[in-house]
Amino acid sequence: MSAVIYGGSFDPIHEAHKMIITALSQRFDTVLVVLAKYKKNMMFTDHARCELIEEWLSMTDLKNVELVRDELENEKLSKSYELVMHLKKRIVKELYLCIGYDQYINLKNWYRYEELLKEVKLVVVDRNGKCDDDSVIRLKLRGYSDISSTKIREQIKQLLLLT
Repeated sequence: MSAVIYGGSFDPIHEAHKMIITALSQRFDTVLVVLAKYKKNMMFTDHARCELIEEWLSMTDLKNVELVRDELENEKLSKSYELVMHLKKRIVKELYLCIGYDQYINLKNWYRYEELLKEVKLVVVDRNGKCDDDSVIRLKLRGYSDISSTKIREQIKQLLLLT
């Protein structure tokens, strides 16, 4: 059994997230969508973000995708290494971690990153085809536009200001 962890704020979940989750569900036995704990700069609460993801999942046929709320209940799990070690107890075989290319190039700044890499294999969402590391699985998506939750939140704020 293989499982991939795909974490983020999902504030809000958007089409690129959905494309990534769908692509991961086709490659792995289990996709663990891990919701990051609410921070001051987030627009949506933990509960609202959970509801948005659950609503979307209920409209799909993605039966191997699980929303993981563990980090919401335990701040200790906000470090990727701690989260991986926690989730590894539930995984039978291979564990993967899906991250964006922007996070991949900063990986050496992550908490206990060398130990983390002993526990997981990386899946890198390669937005611009810049990742040339053969030791990782590169996830390239067709029709993927460079969209971010930050840009969406800014657009929502602008719309609210207009009303």
